[in-house]
Amino acid sequence: MKKNFILITTALILLFNLTSCVKEGPQGPPGKDGINGLNGQDGQDGNANVKTTVFQVTPSDWTQTSSDIYYLKYLSIITNDIVDNGAVLVYWKSTNSNSYQALPMTWPSSNTKIYRYWYSSTLLEVEIVQADGTTPTLPSTTYTYKVVAIEGDYASRPLPINIKNYSEVKKYFNLKD
Repeated sequence: MKKNFILITTALILLFNLTSCVKEGPQGPPGKDGINGLNGQDGQDGNANVKTTVFQVTPSDWTQTSSDIYYLKYLSIITNDIVDNGAVLVYWKSTNSNSYQALPMTWPSSNTKIYRYWYSSTLLEVEIVQADGTTPTLPSTTYTYKVVAIEGDYASRPLPINIKNYSEVKKYFNLKD
């Protein structure tokens, strides 16, 4: 009985070792392709590194001091990273205009006005001052501002466009109106 047990155990060990040492053969033919899914319509390419927003300032929204007129706007697109490594461009148009003008700008007239801006993280200030230092008058129409916040990847290299021309900026960054 002991001999049969040793014989059967040895046979099982040999059988196990012989069947587990299978040599890999050549690769078989490729399988059939699966069913194609429906093709969706491609969307227009955008730019994840450039964000824009538009806001309006009515005559009653301005704050007037003895030396300037200003408006503060909180904007989430102006992040710490953009302040430290990127750029913020601001464009202005009045109700009477169809095109954006880059700020800062000087509006020559009998009362030459200077339109400019400052920004920090999440905050933009647009300001109007008189070139001669007198107190400017409040605007009588609504102004529209477009803000373009550019992450450091673009802001750190020269751009092949005139950033003072909003049409060129819009086309280069594929911006929507």
